[in-house]
Amino acid sequence: MILPVTLAILSVAAQEPQLKSIRIFDGGTAEQYMRFVAGTGTIKQAICVYPERMFSGMGPCRVFRYTDGTAKLDPPLASYLKIKGTKYCGFFQPSLLPRPYCHPDGQPRGKEATDDTITYLQEKMTDVKAPGIEGSFRLGNGLSALGYHVKVHPFFDDMWVHIMVTGNWQPNLLDAIAECVGGTIVTEKGPPDTYRIEPNLEEIRARALATLEDYTPSPNSDAFNERETLGYNLIKTASPDLLKRWLDAAKGRDRMSVTDRTWAKGISKYRDMILGELLKQGKAPAGYTMDDFKAMNVFLDLGGYLNFGVTLQAPNGFLIHL
Repeated sequence: MILPVTLAILSVAAQEPQLKSIRIFDGGTAEQYMRFVAGTGTIKQAICVYPERMFSGMGPCRVFRYTDGTAKLDPPLASYLKIKGTKYCGFFQPSLLPRPYCHPDGQPRGKEATDDTITYLQEKMTDVKAPGIEGSFRLGNGLSALGYHVKVHPFFDDMWVHIMVTGNWQPNLLDAIAECVGGTIVTEKGPPDTYRIEPNLEEIRARALATLEDYTPSPNSDAFNERETLGYNLIKTASPDLLKRWLDAAKGRDRMSVTDRTWAKGISKYRDMILGELLKQGKAPAGYTMDDFKAMNVFLDLGGYLNFGVTLQAPNGFLIHL
């Protein structure tokens, strides 16, 4: 009785897929990681778009390939990424914003190149070349290589995407690009048709909050920690109109009074904490007491990348930036 059971077990084991090969990603940038994952066979869609300049480093991973054609990623796909799109035009959608958007330490330290880098562009089929496009594209440059008239909201200007398409591409590629960065496509009928990439306000809000949650405030300054909390709460509670105004501030700083606004209390708390620290350190603007500072008009400066500033105005018009 034991022998038949053993044979049955061996028969089932023989039918199970066997490990065929292992590929390893040694670690690298987020872009290198996404490109590796796209080629592992673990994704049903053909990945045509993925975001760039997310993180400078990603840990190693590997993919197991089996004799039945299946593949398994170990560890699984990074939690901040989703795979969306159609079978022939898939894309990675991050739940976070790229640097320097909402990244406390994400501002570039030097001048960075802003030109698109196109490594392959073939618009028509020939006897020796198939249509296709691949390259790194800064959205603020307008995506002209795609052959469409595209206007991009200034909030997205410094976001980068990698595009890689084999074969003819259609306008649905623009939908993938827009959704990848947290936007939507608005079509203005022509001729020629013009496409606008506009922010999806709630998607941008969700990504901004997740980005801030992903960073740990500095323990060296209570005022700095309070500033981080203030920024988080401003984004979380901003009305759609205010959030749209903030994103529009990518065109230039938008200064607004905080008198009688719901978040004035939080701004006042940060003002008192940072000025208290500066007074103790002897670094506060000379000639003013804490009472003087508290009596000054307070402004919130909306800036690009969802950054903000707090500004005081002295009676003589002198501005103090906190």
